[in-house]
Amino acid sequence: MERWSVKTSTDADAGLINLQSTTQTTIASLTSLPAPTTLPANNRIQPTETTVFQLHATLTEYKLEPDSDYHLILSDGSGNTMISEIASPACVGSSSVLLPDIQNAHSEFDAQYTPTSSFQTANVPVIVTGVGFFDFLHGQTGVAPNGIELHAVLDIQFGTGGTPTSTRTPTPTNTPIPTPTGTPTTTNLIQMVTTVGPMGDRTTQHALQPRPIVGNTA
Repeated sequence: MERWSVKTSTDADAGLINLQSTTQTTIASLTSLPAPTTLPANNRIQPTETTVFQLHATLTEYKLEPDSDYHLILSDGSGNTMISEIASPACVGSSSVLLPDIQNAHSEFDAQYTPTSSFQTANVPVIVTGVGFFDFLHGQTGVAPNGIELHAVLDIQFGTGGTPTSTRTPTPTNTPIPTPTGTPTTTNLIQMVTTVGPMGDRTTQHALQPRPIVGNTA
């Protein structure tokens, strides 16, 4: 089985997976990652394969694979799809650091659906948490162009109001705050100036006067 130890976190680099936090992402972001030139059998491609990701998507179809994994097709509704897989706990080595989470995800899915060897339609919103994984391209249904997957899935919640039960702590996404190119220190105050001539005639003109801005200009 190709990269089986990496899929089940019994590989030599399993200890490098950051299990302390979860990175929020999207299907579009993951499928835009450059595809690796090589896929090592017992090592991870960093940082993608050492990161726990979480995304919102639509579960369109699912099936039971010959290797006993649950094959899930995820869509973002904008034409982007990718695969996530829930490994069978019976096929995961006891040394896997992810075994409890894999068991959790498997139970969550079994409570909703009964996968068979044929694809079944779901079309339900889900929140999926799992480890990044690059697979070989071999004609898989729903595969991303770069072969990216969430494998193994650690948690799956169904519906828009689901709350992930994984113990991972989500990492918030910081939105950059634009930096101003300059801070004005004065502004112009337009005043009306009226001049009275010797014959009593009045002339009105506009005069511009600088006015300091009140407040913190640092």
